Amino acid sequence: MTPSSDIFLTNQTEDQPPELPQQQEPFPGGSVETLLYLLEQAIAYSGTGIVISDAILPDNPIIYCNRAFEKITGYSRNEIIGRNCRFLQGADTDPIAIEQVSTSIREGNTCQVVLKNYRKDGTPFWNELKISPVRDTKGRVIHYIGAQTDITERVLATQARTIAQTALKQSETKYRDLVEMSQDLIWSTDQEGRFTFVNSAAKRILGYEPEEMIGHTFTDFQPPEQQQQGWEVYQKILAAQSYYQYETVQLHSDGKPVHISFNAIVLHDEVGLVLGTTGIGRDITESKRAEVALLHSQTFLNSVLDNLPVGVCCKNASDLRFAFCNKTCEELLGFSRQDVLGKNDYDLFPQEQADFFTSIDREVLRNGKLVDIPEEQIQTGHQELRILHTRKIPLLDAQGTPEYLLAITEDITERKQIETQLRKSEELYRTIAKNFPNGAVVLFDSDCRYTLAEGTDLEVVGCCKDKEFLEGKTLHETLTPETSELLEPYFHAALAGIENVFEVPYRDSRFCGDSFASRIYKVHTLPVRNENGEITAGMMMTQNITERKQAEEALLAQLCMEALRADVHLALTQKATLQQSLQLCAETIVRHLDAAFARIWILNSEEDVLELQASAGMYTHIDGPHSRVRVGEFKIGMIAQKRQPHLSNTVQDDPRISDREWAKREGMVAFAGYPLLVEEKLVGVMAMFFTKPLCEAKQIGLFTVANAIALNIEHKRTTEALSETEAKLQKLAANMPGMIYRFLLRPDGLISFPYMSPGCRELYELEPEAAQSDVSLVYNLIHPDDLQEHKDSVALSAQTLQPWYWEGRMYTASGKLKWIQGASRPELQANGDIIWDGLLMDITERKTAEEALRYKTTQLEQTLKELQHTQLQLVQSEKMSGLGQLVAGVAHEINNPVNFIYGNLVHTEEYTQDLLYLLSLYQQHYPHPVPEIQEEAETIDLDFLLEDLPKMLTSMKLGAERIREIVLSLRNFSRLDEAQVKPVDIHEGIDSTLLILHNRLKAKPESPGIQVIKEYSDLPLVECYPGQLNQVFMNILVNAIDALEVGIADWVLGTGDKGLGKNSSNPQSLIPNPQSPAPEIRICTEALNAQSVVIKIKDNGSGMTANVRSRLFDPFFTTKTVGKGTGLGLSISYQIITQKHGGVLKCFSEPGQGAEFWIEIPICQN
Repeated sequence: MTPSSDIFLTNQTEDQPPELPQQQEPFPGGSVETLLYLLEQAIAYSGTGIVISDAILPDNPIIYCNRAFEKITGYSRNEIIGRNCRFLQGADTDPIAIEQVSTSIREGNTCQVVLKNYRKDGTPFWNELKISPVRDTKGRVIHYIGAQTDITERVLATQARTIAQTALKQSETKYRDLVEMSQDLIWSTDQEGRFTFVNSAAKRILGYEPEEMIGHTFTDFQPPEQQQQGWEVYQKILAAQSYYQYETVQLHSDGKPVHISFNAIVLHDEVGLVLGTTGIGRDITESKRAEVALLHSQTFLNSVLDNLPVGVCCKNASDLRFAFCNKTCEELLGFSRQDVLGKNDYDLFPQEQADFFTSIDREVLRNGKLVDIPEEQIQTGHQELRILHTRKIPLLDAQGTPEYLLAITEDITERKQIETQLRKSEELYRTIAKNFPNGAVVLFDSDCRYTLAEGTDLEVVGCCKDKEFLEGKTLHETLTPETSELLEPYFHAALAGIENVFEVPYRDSRFCGDSFASRIYKVHTLPVRNENGEITAGMMMTQNITERKQAEEALLAQLCMEALRADVHLALTQKATLQQSLQLCAETIVRHLDAAFARIWILNSEEDVLELQASAGMYTHIDGPHSRVRVGEFKIGMIAQKRQPHLSNTVQDDPRISDREWAKREGMVAFAGYPLLVEEKLVGVMAMFFTKPLCEAKQIGLFTVANAIALNIEHKRTTEALSETEAKLQKLAANMPGMIYRFLLRPDGLISFPYMSPGCRELYELEPEAAQSDVSLVYNLIHPDDLQEHKDSVALSAQTLQPWYWEGRMYTASGKLKWIQGASRPELQANGDIIWDGLLMDITERKTAEEALRYKTTQLEQTLKELQHTQLQLVQSEKMSGLGQLVAGVAHEINNPVNFIYGNLVHTEEYTQDLLYLLSLYQQHYPHPVPEIQEEAETIDLDFLLEDLPKMLTSMKLGAERIREIVLSLRNFSRLDEAQVKPVDIHEGIDSTLLILHNRLKAKPESPGIQVIKEYSDLPLVECYPGQLNQVFMNILVNAIDALEVGIADWVLGTGDKGLGKNSSNPQSLIPNPQSPAPEIRICTEALNAQSVVIKIKDNGSGMTANVRSRLFDPFFTTKTVGKGTGLGLSISYQIITQKHGGVLKCFSEPGQGAEFWIEIPICQN
């Protein structure tokens, strides 16, 4: 390390910098050491963290750091030197930035990144790191300098700002959504009362789109008779400049009144000037209807109460002033209803009597329980003294706070007078005792032993059949422990001179089973005195008041059920979701019937499962095992399955209650479950538990409640389904391609568009409102050439009432041409109007695609034809190739033995001449042979043999030469070795073909031959495909021979009868007819010019019609009978000449003039 680097890397640990070193050499501004020293001090005291690492050492260790780096990281210099900078990184340090740093060090480049690192104490910090390489004179990287700036505060501030902006955006979105999703009308107006903002609830409440209301005053939507009052209220709001609440009536778009409760407040600008008002309007139409229904219910209830035989009155719990009294109560009190209402007891009765009544009332309100006052004496308004039996009970509000005090009282004055008379006369007592109706009278002594018992209901005192059973028995010996313990104090009180009247529910299964379980007796215990007034015994009178109690309970139940039905109706008519309405109903049932809890399920018909929607009382959750009950499962599912209610006042013994231990533990007594039915259709189940018996009146009343809830469920479902359907239809209409419309034609010919979907903008480039207001805008866009057809189609549909369908062209407002398809169905209205509901679609793309498809189809058909032609040509070529191979093979096989025969014939001829010469010598020198030789010579006719044998050899030689010529022709025709273009002699190919066809050309016993006339010109060698060109010659010549053979009969007979051809049985028919020309084929060749040659093949057959000639080269076209040809020969020949050789193949023919084929091919192929 150089001295300068030692100075540079010295890290000062004290605040005071060292003295300047001595200058070693002059330098502008100071020596090098001085400058290095100053640079070191500048880095050391810089606020930016500086580190230097050694790029040559492994892992690039830190060799220098300044004080700012120590301060930023919290590490000392000794803890830093020798380590890689990675020791500051944490698990959440940005891996992309780390990779960027690694890449920069690896490639020796400068980079700048932001990293999240960690100090020595573990706290995170963000630093902006810039790394720069230091190179030596050779360009090698020897060090890296890293400058780090702590930007933690800036990063945290940026994050906080981002979070705040996100929260603000979410808040704005939330409140904007809340305004649009609100079921209440939210609005703003200017000072003139014109709407400046209306939310989407306007459509639901008033039937207007918000855009239809903006700019109009609020009075424009009020009935005329309320507009002045509405404007006065608006002026009060602006004047008061405070919160204002009022109710008014607005008009729906369909003209129906809508009751709305408005809450309004004044809007101000920044300087306090009034801009207008804003507020919320709630639709209270249903509430108003419910109030009317409640008013009718109250009228009915008042009528019932006025006809009760007992007095009924209510006091306000707050001040104990009378709020209600029925007609019987008026008669009992001696005051009219007008004199009583609003008054308290002190306004009607004497002080002492009022104090008694008030103390009892406050006790009832304080304890919250029913209080029975057997006797209370009052002075009526008629100054009469009456004795009343009164029951008082508090009526609680929704929060469980007493709101009213209900009192039911009966006049017992006469009964008390009778009791007094009974005490005066024992005889009268005995008579009454023996005939005491619905009760019993007993006497007991000081030991509480019965001494006498009379009456019809002795069960209450312990005797069922024989009253003698009681005499001499005590309470504990005759009654149940519970009853005896209840009565004993009253017996002792009577013996002590205290008279008591009370009620006792009685049940003693030892005598009467369960039939008397619900009996209630009124018991009167009193002392019996002798003439001296001494108490000698006690007396107990019991009276069966079960029916009266039941009547009272039925009345209370009826009142309760009326209130319940009213509150249920109110809950069901509120603007709430179905689940919210059902929850209110459950809470109302619990509150009015004092149910332990109540629940309502709705049937999921798809899964056949009851789903819990509402629960109130001791259980308010709607999850758990009973949240989904399958039909037929548990008691709830059985009610749904049987569609019959299940009612029980003995829950703890009810077999349908699955958990009877729970019922006993919770004290459950009664259960009522009802199926929710709408015209025999199950929609749900309603069920509730009670801790006390449920009377029959309430059981019956709950039927109507269940029916109301069932109807509401069905109504809500129907309404929700309708709303969902409407929303879907509106969305469908808005999103459906094309335009949904309604077209109206009146009897007078006027037309209009009552409805156009938003698709009108895309289809016509017109606003729906503009097109609806002026129908001509639409009709003027129809293409002039299609307009009349459009009108005719509408007229025809109107006349026949058949569906309308039309396709045509139109121009958009911008002049763009479109194809339109329309379809609709007409409907004749009662007033003669015809309405078409239908759809118009832009089918321009389809039309374009169809045109393209037609073009492609044409191309495809053409390609298919070409493919078929090619395929057929390949087949025919393969066939001809096979035929060529066969012909070549036959020629080869024949050629070998023929050559052998022909070669041997030469030697045979020589040998024969030698033998004949030798024989001639024998004849000359031996003129007289032996008889045996002479005889054999005669036998074999030696002279004839000598004459004929040379002739026979000559004939054999000619035959062999003929066979060689045929073989050569076959080889020339097949041309297996000439598949490529090569110069050939055209005449050789024609002659080879004729040689092959020689058998069909020559004369036969049944037909004359066909003469072939050759008119060859001097032609040069022609470049062609020899084999294919021979195939063309073959096809044309075969067709010519076929045509000539058909006409041979005409040449033979001259009759035109084609039936006498080669199958004629008349041998004389072969005599030529001089009137018909002999069949012939003329073949001419010539060179048109230096570029092409022509071969013309002409026959003198029957010729052909223009129709046949036009289709001559079509594939599969033939005039021959089935099995005589495929119709491919000339088609393939045409392809060979025109496509393979670039030539021309034509046919000239007229009926009766024969046919001439013109073959023109170039001499040289390009």
